[in-house]
Amino acid sequence: MEQYDSYFLQALATTALITALDNPDLKDDLFQILKFNNDSFKNIIKLSGIGNPATLQMFLYALLVAPYEMNKEHKLNMEFEKLNQFINKYIIDSQSNYSYGKNEINYIRHIRNSISHSKCNFFTENKNDFITFWDQDNSHGNSYKCDFTIRTADVGKLLEKIQLIILNYFQNKYPEKCI
Repeated sequence: MEQYDSYFLQALATTALITALDNPDLKDDLFQILKFNNDSFKNIIKLSGIGNPATLQMFLYALLVAPYEMNKEHKLNMEFEKLNQFINKYIIDSQSNYSYGKNEINYIRHIRNSISHSKCNFFTENKNDFITFWDQDNSHGNSYKCDFTIRTADVGKLLEKIQLIILNYFQNKYPEKCI
């Protein structure tokens, strides 16, 4: 395997495992038998749960930000750019003064930047959970800003799509292995 393959595989496996642990049918039984090296960690999980905005942010970092940063030479061809069309249908509100080729906001780029710099706002309105991503660039004498809001459930759909892109990458790269 190549240099970064292990990271991508572990990101897939870890996010899938944590998602499975958030299953209400399994949580009580498994949680009771889990052993932690510090009971404080178990108490944190009891208080905050697993499926929360912080977990969502960690998943986006592991599956979207880190692979992009590791792939600065664009050799991996994970097809993340195709996600812009996918996510566009879930955008509730957006504002941007960045200049784009086809007047399309590069949502994936702005999600990566937002997650990288912890510029997200999670909120609940009318019993629905949302996340607003915001990105800002003040370099080169310009002041560009972009923000957009998505339901957190729809960000979950995006995460599933990203997992499939990474999984397909490995299935195409290593067709002889059972990935």
